[in-house]
Formats: sequence, C-alpha cells, structure tokens
Amino acid sequence: QVVEASAEINGHVTDPAGNPLSEAWVIATNIDTQEKRRVKTDGDGFYVISDLDPGTYRLVCIKRGYKLAPPEKVEALPNEKTTVDFVLELK
Repeated sequence: QVVEASAEINGHVTDPAGNPLSEAWVIATNIDTQEKRRVKTDGDGFYVISDLDPGTYRLVCIKRGYKLAPPEKVEALPNEKTTVDFVLELK
C-alpha cells in the first residue's frame, strides 16, 4: 500500500504591532491545479492547512477591515511543514 506524501503550510497572522489577528482567512491555491483550500486563524492568530498535495501554492490572507497582504508564493514539500507568516495593516 502506497501512502501519498502530503504537505502542510502553517503560520501566524498579526498586525504591525505584533498582535495576533483571529478570524483572518488564509487561502492557498495550487498553481498547477487551481485547487483552493481556505482556513481561518484561531484566537492566537495561527493557521494550519494540512493534507495538501505537494506543489507550488499562492497564499493570500484576508481580514475584514485590513488591507490585503501581498500574495506569497511557496513550495509545499512532501512530508514537510512550510511556515508563512502574514502582517496585515488596517485599511
């Protein structure tokens, strides 16, 4: 039996002062397949997107009342965790 290798992207979303932002959406789009996965940050501003197909992803982070952070392009590697943090500024 072959177990498919999966990847994980995680990170922390804060404001410029370093305060955690809860309820922010982090959306990962697989650049090859255009498949999207979205998660919300927890009360401490952390998010985890697990069981991803390894590949290249475009990550965006959005939260009402905050400016859109520039998209991040990341390589999600098999059986590895990739950390991407975002800092969002108030609109």
